[in-house]
Amino acid sequence: MAELPKFDVPQAYTQRLRRESDGNAFFIVFDGGLRANQAADDAWFVEPVFDQGPTAKGVMSFRHMRVLLEQHGLSAIAFHNVSWFDGAYSGGWSPIVPGRTNHMIAPSDVWSQIAANLSKDRIASELRDIENPNREDIARIVDARSEEERLARSISLSLRNMDSNIEHVADFYHEQLSNLMHVSQLDGQHVGTMPDQMLYAQVQAFYMHLGAARDYLAALIAARIGRGDKINAMNKLVEKLRIEDLGDDNLFKFLVAKGYLRKKDESHIKLETAGWLAEMTVLRNTLIHHRPYGDRFIETSGFASTIDAAGGLYRYHRLFIGPDGTKGDVLDVMLSHYRNACSLLLECADRSGYDLSVLTLTDADLVFEEISPTTPQIRMTDVCSNSSCHTDKA
Repeated sequence: MAELPKFDVPQAYTQRLRRESDGNAFFIVFDGGLRANQAADDAWFVEPVFDQGPTAKGVMSFRHMRVLLEQHGLSAIAFHNVSWFDGAYSGGWSPIVPGRTNHMIAPSDVWSQIAANLSKDRIASELRDIENPNREDIARIVDARSEEERLARSISLSLRNMDSNIEHVADFYHEQLSNLMHVSQLDGQHVGTMPDQMLYAQVQAFYMHLGAARDYLAALIAARIGRGDKINAMNKLVEKLRIEDLGDDNLFKFLVAKGYLRKKDESHIKLETAGWLAEMTVLRNTLIHHRPYGDRFIETSGFASTIDAAGGLYRYHRLFIGPDGTKGDVLDVMLSHYRNACSLLLECADRSGYDLSVLTLTDADLVFEEISPTTPQIRMTDVCSNSSCHTDKA
């Protein structure tokens, strides 16, 4: 084959790619594809609302907005903050966990703080022994985690991945409901589209990360009692350990109190999963080992249903067939498991005995790394890339 001539990038015409100007937005995301958008202090809009197409309707107080949506059976999923600064996008997602009063610190942040606090003293001590640490030195020291550090961080990352999955599915619902309003197709007719592939992937990934969070919690319990070398998943925890092995570990006792672990009927010493933990495991195993979401015909299209036609309120539905054949809305099913997982792991964090405080960095925690002969750059040596932390002057 003849060698192709060298081509250069054309310079005849340049089109600037659009970058958003500085700004921010704050939403409360609901199921069914709806969300509330805060325009100003105690001034909210609801969207999409049908009025010859998709619109945003307002203005109303927070209380008015919440009562309006909740009286129609809609559930708040999370607070979603998005912002742009100098053309760069960032966002925050904080799930609304039943029974909690402060929803602004996500469960993933709490476990990230635990991991960071477990790491802080070790990292600071090891860095003090190196006069001029380079990037490789920092990476080696940061990554040399204890088993409990590693597992706390793994729980945090799994929770953060679940946040992302739920966020994408909620965005999908919002977009599909807006599309159906745009073409006035609100009479329950089922519609499937190419973006459905993204939905399938996000549902599948959610249950993969949910199962991972469960297994990292089991491995953490095993590590806390000195059995972490043999146990890295919940099924191995209940298979290999006996009641007396777990002793007085607070996390184990809490799982028993919640009804998620119990003695087997035929044994006084063997364990099994129960309650929500067992139900979730059956569903997770179905989707991971037997068939993916989107495999059934009924799951391949969605539709809008009427909430309040006079007020222009509708919601989007996407069906899901469970392992026992029951049908439900896939986002509502995910939301139930999401809330249970967030609640469980927050309560485990509270009972773990670990330091949950927000990590504070001082000047002593900063290392100057020479990126090039003329460009020094500050690196935070603590595991801050995945935690809520702030800096103070020493």
